[in-house]
Order: sequence, then C-alpha cells, then structure tokens
Amino acid sequence: MLDLGLALTLHFAMEKNYNDFHPYIKFAHSNLYVGAFYNSEKRVSYFASTNINLDDNVDMEIGVASGYHKGIMPIVRLRYGTFFIMPGIENDNVGIVVGKEIKF
Repeated sequence: MLDLGLALTLHFAMEKNYNDFHPYIKFAHSNLYVGAFYNSEKRVSYFASTNINLDDNVDMEIGVASGYHKGIMPIVRLRYGTFFIMPGIENDNVGIVVGKEIKF
C-alpha cells in the first residue's frame, strides 16, 4: 500500500526553531515501511521502520531515518490513532515532539 500524507508537529523543550510541516510518502508491505519525508531540519529523509502493536489503537514505530545533520538517526514513535509522540534529539538535549498525521 502507498500512503501520501502530512504530519504536523510541535517541538517542546528544544532550543532551535524546527519545521513543523512534514509531507511524506510511505510504502507498506506486511509490517515493514519505507519512504521519504521532509524532516524537522528542513531536509529530505529516507526511512525504514516497522510497527509493534501494543493495543487496539496504540502502536510503536521503530526504525531508522537518514537526512539529519548527525547522519542516520533512530525512529521511536508512540502512536494513538493518527496522533503521535516521540523524542526529539538535539545536541546533548532530548525534547519532545508531538504530532498528528493526515493521510491524503
């Protein structure tokens, strides 16, 4: 399945000013995902991930993404329906990123 969408985010407890609009394209096969998105650092990221189902509407996405100034970064996202929360890594600081996905 191919998904096109937009993730809207807010970055908390982080020093820099980040992009909050993340258009994405994602291809899913079984429980594996690959795709690309416009990341918080205003760069294109390519990613691979999988989901772990925790409850009816709750899952955890784990994977890796390229395109960040530190290189390849881990993805860890807790999702409830179309809402999500994840850590935001910034130098020696870890903030919080919350967001909502809108599929087209």
